[in-house]
Amino acid sequence: MGDTPPQGTGAVPGDAMSLTAAERLTVQALIINDLTPFAGADIAAILADTATISWADITGIINDIGVFPTANYATIAAYVEDMRTRLIAILADVTGLAGAVMRGTDGAATDAILTAAHGAGSWAGEALPTQFLITPASQHSIGTNIAAMNMAAPASVGWGTADRAMLVPFVLMEAVTVLKLFVHNGGVLFGNVDVGIYDAAFNRLVSSGSVAQAGVSQLQEFDVADTGIGPGQFYLAIAFSEGATETVSWTLNEATINGEALGLLTQASAFPLPDPFVPVVFDDLLSILPIFGLSLRTLVT
Repeated sequence: MGDTPPQGTGAVPGDAMSLTAAERLTVQALIINDLTPFAGADIAAILADTATISWADITGIINDIGVFPTANYATIAAYVEDMRTRLIAILADVTGLAGAVMRGTDGAATDAILTAAHGAGSWAGEALPTQFLITPASQHSIGTNIAAMNMAAPASVGWGTADRAMLVPFVLMEAVTVLKLFVHNGGVLFGNVDVGIYDAAFNRLVSSGSVAQAGVSQLQEFDVADTGIGPGQFYLAIAFSEGATETVSWTLNEATINGEALGLLTQASAFPLPDPFVPVVFDDLLSILPIFGLSLRTLVT
């Protein structure tokens, strides 16, 4: 008993938080289901219950037993105090971790824990890395849905309705700077096109403006003012002045590949792209999904 017990700080070691995304979900479930009772009230109760301990009483008990020499009484009392302190520290750490995970999906508290464990920004690699080019087929947009619906390969298809505009949702996990916009033109070109980006409230952030289509069956790029966006939810937007013009697109239909289910929105008489956009739920008058998007680099074509 003469040895000094190891001193605990109550801190969570960094290696303990070096978790994969799947492991962190498991930890979340365990914390939410099993550790909810560990709250500030429990710590307060421990403090209240143990604060009344009389070390003199403990000394008296040991004295009655007559096993330990008087010189060890103070050591025993110090051990008990150390255990009490450690228990409170452990509960505080568990409570902090549980609270961080349970506070919500914004993850600010959890981010702080992960940053402390991994270093600032290093854990963000588990989030979705931003691609240089974002189109409807990107993982940032509805690419997973397109793949799951097993759509036919894109082909040159007529836009269908003059001046009608389309919005396609996408999401960014970090701030980026948009340098260019682009569209994949089809085999027959008429009139002008306008490509842009809107925020979640349908405010126009940047657009190419009305530009004559050029380059049959080619990508046509538009140099726009460098525009910072993200993180958050946004929309890619496109509109054509002529219904007969063609763009390389996936074909949608109400029966099997539903535009509403993909989160697509439209607006009639929306050329050039308006600010703000006044959307309606996707309708059958626009039955295609063009290949178009934004670029975070100057090199597109």
